Amino acid sequence: MQQMTSLVRLHPDVAELAYWALRKGYLEAGCTDMGYALHAATRVVFGEYAPRPFVLRQLDNRSELLGYSAHGAEAICRVVEQCGKGSAARALNVSSLTVKPMPAGWTHGQKLCFEVRVRPVVRSRLGRLGGTREMDAAAWALRRGEVAVNRNQRYLQWLGKRLCHGGARLLHGSVQRNTKTVVLRRPRKGGKKVISLSNGPDLLVKGYLEVVDPEGFAEGLLRGVGRHTGFGFGCLLLAPADALGPN
Repeated sequence: MQQMTSLVRLHPDVAELAYWALRKGYLEAGCTDMGYALHAATRVVFGEYAPRPFVLRQLDNRSELLGYSAHGAEAICRVVEQCGKGSAARALNVSSLTVKPMPAGWTHGQKLCFEVRVRPVVRSRLGRLGGTREMDAAAWALRRGEVAVNRNQRYLQWLGKRLCHGGARLLHGSVQRNTKTVVLRRPRKGGKKVISLSNGPDLLVKGYLEVVDPEGFAEGLLRGVGRHTGFGFGCLLLAPADALGPN
């Protein structure tokens, strides 16, 4: 039986969110990454029902947060009614909340167009120092001698492998935005203040995919694509295959 999935939509007040996050220590002055702030605010308001993965998009005149949850609309709205008060709720603008069910069943061979923001990194061992660190996936592929036409092609190879793990096959992908961003995370060993991670790749990719494992695809939507899925990356937004025009 395929996993139930709901699409959660909000229109946060980004200025209010930044003010709240700075006061709480979830944001550093001068940092534009809102991933940790949104992670923290949604946990305050939604608790265990918080959408993950999610993505923050900028529309013409307002911001939009879209994310997936394994819970139904009634349960999510009930939690927000109980917990959705205070400064975090105002920052998220919970009055704008809508929740709708995703399709009840994906089918083998179904073709969809997609949009996803990803951070294409891999975990690399630190040799004698022990532990691991994140490394740009394109640089890692080059080091391993993998064949690709250019840097974006290497990123698309990385994406294709991740989609395969999530029950889908990449038919075509196009990198719409390729930048470097600094993200904020809290140290694992008891740190109370967020810290900056080094510049890493930040991509927006659009394209077409094919569902090859319906149950795995449903689970993959909730798991997200790649790393940092709880902080604004890896949320696979879908539309009918003809939404972007002829393939």
